[in-house]
Amino acid sequence: MKELNFFLRFSAEKEIKKESANERINFEQNWSSCPEICKCNEKKKEITCSDKTLDSFPDDLPSNVESVIFVESNLRELENVSNLLSLKKLDLSRKLLNLDLSVNEFSSIGEEAPFSVPKDAFENLPKLKTLKIGFNKITKINDDSFAGLEKLEELNLEYNSISEIEEKAFSNLSKLRKIFLNGNSLHSIPEKVFTWMPNLNTANLDKNALRSLSKKQFTKMQKITRLHLARNEISRVSHLNLANLTNLEYLDLSYNSISRID
Repeated sequence: MKELNFFLRFSAEKEIKKESANERINFEQNWSSCPEICKCNEKKKEITCSDKTLDSFPDDLPSNVESVIFVESNLRELENVSNLLSLKKLDLSRKLLNLDLSVNEFSSIGEEAPFSVPKDAFENLPKLKTLKIGFNKITKINDDSFAGLEKLEELNLEYNSISEIEEKAFSNLSKLRKIFLNGNSLHSIPEKVFTWMPNLNTANLDKNALRSLSKKQFTKMQKITRLHLARNEISRVSHLNLANLTNLEYLDLSYNSISRID
């Protein structure tokens, strides 16, 4: 089983810092709280859980654990990991359906660099349907960043600092239905970036810095029903830009600088 192996820093850090030094030390060293269905190695700071009845992330793990491994579990969601500030290795169940990595310190996707989600990070998650990586510090999404997520239906990248998306960044996401890129710093989008997502029905690009729409950007988005483009810097809209959106029901272009509609 390939591991999801990268540095995670969670939002609860501020809350944990409020604890007194003694309270925190006692909590970190309390490895006796190891869940019954898991094996805990205090020396290696590693926890292995291998029980088919396990369907959610265990509570009350020692906060200084560095490795958490799931073997033959039925883990479906991963959300409540906000107190594991030392976590460096996370080996997830292949049955995982929902993964929430929001409010961390990730700076990029698809790179082998500190604070980056590696290119092959999701290859062991073939059943994942929802991935949330919003409210991080991501500036770039590289080609094939989501390899292995052929069944993904919702991707949330809202409120990062994304200014660049490579053309094949979403090349594996043929089942994707919803994508959220609102609250980023995009000035433009590659013409073919949406062609890899023929089943997309919702695209949120609000609150970016988009200046124009290309005629080819929405060529293969026939299933799109909701398109959010509010609060950008778009100055001109042509019917040719939207001609292929035959199922479009909702279009928001409010708070732009539109001076011409052809």
